Amino acid sequence: LSVSNKHSQQLVHTINTFIEKGFSTLPNEALPSLPYLKLVGEGFSLLDESNDLNKVKQAQSKFLLAKDIEETFPLAKAGICLSYLYESWSGDEKLLLSRASEHCEEAKIKSKKNVLVAAANGFLLRRTGRLAEANTYVEQQLIHFPNSVDLLIEKGNILLELFRKSGGNESLLEKAKHSLQQAAKLEPTLWKSYFFLGLVEWTHGHQRAAVEATSIAAKLSSNDLVLSNMATLSLCIGDIEPAKGYVHQALLKQPNSYLGLEKMSMLHYYSRDFQSAIDYRLKSIANAGESSVHEMWGALADAYHFNGDTGLSLQTYEKALQIIDREYARGNQNLSHKAFRLYYQIKQHKLDVKKYPLNESIHSYLFSIAQQHNALDSPAIARIALGFHYIGEKVYAHEYRQLASSRCPIYLQLPDW
Repeated sequence: LSVSNKHSQQLVHTINTFIEKGFSTLPNEALPSLPYLKLVGEGFSLLDESNDLNKVKQAQSKFLLAKDIEETFPLAKAGICLSYLYESWSGDEKLLLSRASEHCEEAKIKSKKNVLVAAANGFLLRRTGRLAEANTYVEQQLIHFPNSVDLLIEKGNILLELFRKSGGNESLLEKAKHSLQQAAKLEPTLWKSYFFLGLVEWTHGHQRAAVEATSIAAKLSSNDLVLSNMATLSLCIGDIEPAKGYVHQALLKQPNSYLGLEKMSMLHYYSRDFQSAIDYRLKSIANAGESSVHEMWGALADAYHFNGDTGLSLQTYEKALQIIDREYARGNQNLSHKAFRLYYQIKQHKLDVKKYPLNESIHSYLFSIAQQHNALDSPAIARIALGFHYIGEKVYAHEYRQLASSRCPIYLQLPDW
């Protein structure tokens, strides 16, 4: 196909985008309107490049422009839904999820059998905590679109979340891994398959395999999400200098990356420079908008504690607990939430015994969570160990400290011990 003029180049790029998305023919409804199809294709390409908020907003603009061209076509609506879902991590979550639901539902009504509409609706179900429904829906869609990379990646993510709520059903991780490996085989140049495969391997306790998968993702797309995860994995296994390199690379590309700033905070924390850890963590939280992941606030509270700021530490643990309670209210609670929740409460008690008394059953409750450690990732196991440490259970503290450090040796360097 000749690409000697701008129109032909746009058409070729658009066709390639939809081929990568699993279309054997171009969507019939958009054939009369190349500008519509071009905008939609550019939007999905942007989302495939990175989940960075700037890229997400650029994609959202493309989809909204396409919707202005053809109000009733479903592809732009599916793209708008996806962009709101990604944006919901760092904006007004309730409002953005409501907008996402509206556009995904409209897209589904307009097109019952469209792979991009299906992938968007699967993500919506997962993002709003309806994991069983999401799993059933995506499985049904894969019958119609067995080679859809987007659906296979979504399936892997759903299975990972189901594992986190299962109490340790490792077959779910194996199925997630298989789905992501299948996606990587179908589209070997897309970073997302390898990135999420790295998360599955990490959750399974396979650190080296996680590093290997994530490093492939980094070679394909050195966005801040991939680089920050490479920093975390490198730090976990004790490779400090490579971790620093990934953090510096992320911040060089995007100085205000909340992920890069978060990892810089972590590096300072393990170096016992708690004031710098606090400064970088506060910058990270400010740049994250309203994402409010409880781990961000919990880590800040830890740094305040070791910097001697007891009052701020207590307030910040409270913020972390409020975010976990929000997840509980949405039905998204899992075993990891329970482990972190208990850890934050124990730390509050440690810092102010009178204001934050502990229930007499705290020991048995912590032990019941600890017994399900196969369903937990390394950070949660480390918090179990710290929980035992702070309530004076030295034997269990040692046992779970060793378990956590067998996965991530860096936990032996925590300032708490």
